[in-house]
Amino acid sequence: GTGSQRLSVKPGWEANRLSAAGDVFKLAFSLGSDLYYVQDHTPDGKSDEFAGFTGRVFPQAQLDWSRPYAKISNLITQTIEPKVSLIVAPNGSNPANIPNEDSQEFEFDETSLFRSNKFSGNDRVEGGTRIDYGLHWGLYGKSGGKTTAFLGQSYRFRKDGLFPDDSGLEDDFSDVVAKFEVSPRRYFDLTYRTRVG
Repeated sequence: GTGSQRLSVKPGWEANRLSAAGDVFKLAFSLGSDLYYVQDHTPDGKSDEFAGFTGRVFPQAQLDWSRPYAKISNLITQTIEPKVSLIVAPNGSNPANIPNEDSQEFEFDETSLFRSNKFSGNDRVEGGTRIDYGLHWGLYGKSGGKTTAFLGQSYRFRKDGLFPDDSGLEDDFSDVVAKFEVSPRRYFDLTYRTRVG
């Protein structure tokens, strides 16, 4: 089968700011560079095998904003936190000559919504410009119990055929991801995750 060796370098810069009004900002830049030596690889849509050096340079910028609100009473604390993330990167950043060995499987849920790259490996990167947004709500009791909920979605400015059908990311608007958790006391949790297309 396909053989490949990879050398990857990803320098980056990140800054965090908290405004006087309570807005939380994070600005991050990265420049991923990947050099591959490939053997016996047949790129998608081609019949001839490729062997030799290939690679990519992938710049990416991400700006995150969130604004947590809290209402405190004698028995409970209620929180609401909207979050928005703008991610900018070049389109078409996955050359066909780079084999996909470590990024074939991924799961789109609330834990991966705000990641700069939803693929678990390095062979595929999530290019293009998109906005990720979500809302987290929580109710916390003085005795330790809690109830939380999260809803989120992603909008891609340009459709990307990189994601397969039924992945939740194949359209401009992604599926809505959600998580609900009820924990009335310590050591007892009920969690429900869903994805709605």
